[in-house]
Amino acid sequence: MLFLSGAQTAVASPPLPWAIYFVLSVCFGAVGAALTVVNKHDARAAWLGGIFVLAAAPLTSPFYNGRPMGELGWLWFVRFEAFTPAFMWCFASAFPSPLVGRPARFFSSVGTGALAVGIVVAVINASFIVWPDPAIAPWRL
Repeated sequence: MLFLSGAQTAVASPPLPWAIYFVLSVCFGAVGAALTVVNKHDARAAWLGGIFVLAAAPLTSPFYNGRPMGELGWLWFVRFEAFTPAFMWCFASAFPSPLVGRPARFFSSVGTGALAVGIVVAVINASFIVWPDPAIAPWRL
């Protein structure tokens, strides 16, 4: 539910040193990008690469903690990791080999549902950019 709350937990300093967040986010992002770019013809690698990139997204949030909301302030509200379940269902349907028949339809349906939920969560979080005050947009509560 924290995805939908719009509230961010601000702490004086992150629990781990800044360097750890930086290294982890760069590693996850680089591996994800490499999987996606290098294996263009393998859907499994693309889905796994997307999962790694999405895993890097929440690791960058300590860098926005307490910072002024400048031109990249919208990144604080857009939670890309909301799409992780959809990517995981798509990856699971293709790994180690693509599913066929009834299991394929089931995984596809659940993946589509997870994508729909991710879109709803992303739109609600993005609405905090336009209407930061909850009193203006009570529908979020």
